[in-house]
Amino acid sequence: MKKFMETAHSINSIDLLAQSGNRFYKASLILVAIYGFFFSVLDFTLGDHLQSAINITLVPVALISYLLFKAGNTITSKVLNLSFVIIIISLHSLIRSPQSMILAFFIPVIVSILIVFQGETRRIGYFLTFFVIIVFVLLITTKYSINDGTILTADLIRREWMMNLPGALVVTIWEVIFILSINNSIQNELLAKTHDLSKINDSLNSIIKTREKLISILSHDFRGPVISIKAGLEMLYEDELDTIEEINPRKKKIYTELIKKTKSTIKLMDDLLLWSRSQTSQINCETEINSLEEIEEILIDYCGFHSGAKNITFNIDIPKKGSVLSDKKLLNGILLNLISNAVKFSNTNGHIDVLAKHNENQWTFSIADNGIGIEKEVLERIQNGQYYTSNGTDNERGHGLGLQLVREFLDKHDSNLKITSEVGKGTTMSFNLSAA
Repeated sequence: MKKFMETAHSINSIDLLAQSGNRFYKASLILVAIYGFFFSVLDFTLGDHLQSAINITLVPVALISYLLFKAGNTITSKVLNLSFVIIIISLHSLIRSPQSMILAFFIPVIVSILIVFQGETRRIGYFLTFFVIIVFVLLITTKYSINDGTILTADLIRREWMMNLPGALVVTIWEVIFILSINNSIQNELLAKTHDLSKINDSLNSIIKTREKLISILSHDFRGPVISIKAGLEMLYEDELDTIEEINPRKKKIYTELIKKTKSTIKLMDDLLLWSRSQTSQINCETEINSLEEIEEILIDYCGFHSGAKNITFNIDIPKKGSVLSDKKLLNGILLNLISNAVKFSNTNGHIDVLAKHNENQWTFSIADNGIGIEKEVLERIQNGQYYTSNGTDNERGHGLGLQLVREFLDKHDSNLKITSEVGKGTTMSFNLSAA
């Protein structure tokens, strides 16, 4: 399962784009430095010292941006470098005017921003792109110029075209190729990971089938013999009690302990079966009309099964008339677990009330005992859905699955478990079901 989660996480396309964006950014830093140095030398050779001075500043800024990137200040590095490039292009435009085609560089700059800012920094990229568009519009519409009075002749404009347009085209083509390579890399990565996921899925299916076989063995090959052992022990114990001679206290203790252990084992098996089926979606909630009279009969059987060991007295107050919408099997599991829990924490000769009351369009079922109750801290943990288990009043061992199953089954009925308790006075557990 851990390998499955690692593989699923590794195919996150946003993460892949972010990594590719960083690779592109590092390459673009080199390109910016080369551009700044080359055009600075070219402008200086042509006698344009102002533009030469502007272009050469790209080199140290690219170096500073690279050092910031290496130091882990990724966002600062990207914003500094791209903002400075925008400033340089804007200065050139104000010197030479839009006719010089310097504004053509804004297109590859916008594309660069969208490539560089990926993943969690994508929003920053959108803001910076919006800023670039505003600057672009202002430069086109403004008549302001900071040139030194040089008249833009046809030859000068042609020279600027020859210098700027090919450069912008080269950068744009390079970006397109890079985007295509990113897309290809992501596709290859996804194909590779999909293949890995397919293998892991086959492995998980095999594990699930093995678990289902184990569940089948548990339900048929283990549960049946344990029930037979319990019945045999109870029969032998009753025969011992029927004899004239008084039963040996040691032998009596052994019988009662063995019967108790087998009951606990059967309960654990039943809960494990229900839990396993609920986890594999083998249990669906198929609501139907269940009469309260049928539910009362089920409760009488459950209470009779649990009354003997501790001599528990049950008061079952279920109206004969009325019905609820519920899944019969799930409702049986809910009631069995709540009654078992009440018996577990009841004292010998204790008393348990099992009630059903009509409330508007619902029936409220409650199981109330006069047992040891639940401490406040423990009750808060249970109500928060945390795992908790403890031994009962007769040292019955718990496994913590009972209440978890009750919550899951009630959730399938769009209901929930309510618990009220007071230490030393008992506990009441209740839930609602829709009236039919």
